[in-house]
Amino acid sequence: MGNRQKKVEPIPRREPLQSVADIIFSSEAKERIRQSMHLYPPGVSKRWDRIIANINIDPGPTEKDPDPLRVNIDIKILHAVLKALFNEMRFIDSEGLALSREFIPKLYDKHSVERGRKVSQIEREAKGLSDECFAYGEVDYEVYSTIFLKVTSIYGFRKASNFYDLGCGVGILVFVSALLGKFSKVVGIEGISSLSERGQKRMNRWNLLKESFPAHSKSTRVEWITENFLENKFWAQDADFIFLHWTAFSLPQREKIAQYMRVCGEGTVVISFTNPIPGDDFVVLVNDSCMTSWGTAQFYYQEKLTPPNFEPESQ
Repeated sequence: MGNRQKKVEPIPRREPLQSVADIIFSSEAKERIRQSMHLYPPGVSKRWDRIIANINIDPGPTEKDPDPLRVNIDIKILHAVLKALFNEMRFIDSEGLALSREFIPKLYDKHSVERGRKVSQIEREAKGLSDECFAYGEVDYEVYSTIFLKVTSIYGFRKASNFYDLGCGVGILVFVSALLGKFSKVVGIEGISSLSERGQKRMNRWNLLKESFPAHSKSTRVEWITENFLENKFWAQDADFIFLHWTAFSLPQREKIAQYMRVCGEGTVVISFTNPIPGDDFVVLVNDSCMTSWGTAQFYYQEKLTPPNFEPESQ
């Protein structure tokens, strides 16, 4: 009788990971999700569909790996996983944060929240600007940096994009954003001219200091616009990443801004304080709290899911 080859039974496959808990306890699954989020960053059309498809792909067994990891999740589970990853993220190592800690105190060595508030109040009284939307307040740059680095690490970041700080005050976060992100340009818009001038006046010092910055920060354009962004929506089509400190804005004012943002591109992201963007164009990905110059505040990280809409909203 001839020799019979022994039949090799295939190794049973593990069941696909489907729950938040299963994924959180799997370093391989978390790494696949991380890679997918950065492979399809904000701004990529239909990016969430592509992310889900990439996460759920089954590479199939091979001789080297007879039982590769399988994941089978939907968008609801993915959002829950990302929120869990955001909440568990503690240590953030960033060259941009180190540069901010070194150079922002040099740029704003004579600045204080009290001084900014006083300068703002003087101009408001002189011009009769009684609307509370002009009230002065600051988000500490360390707090902002932590939020920025966490959301971009978890949710991805579109390189060579445009950053806008709507109501930038003296402009601290404009400079910080130039150090943190690989933006093409960072723009500060402020309606109180005496505040925006304080950012503009620091450009000479910035241009001297930036000689020691990494290439991406050196090449980032820094722009200042003295304008009431509530009365002009020129920024909406150009912005990819928006910071919006609108704690003192009324609901009608927030709805007006949301209307402007209908022309923002798909994938535009917004960090707003106290209130999210009204309407259905944006999805809230992060809802958390932090300390500010006026106390504990809620902040929201949101992404626009809809393409630009230039049609007037139907009444």
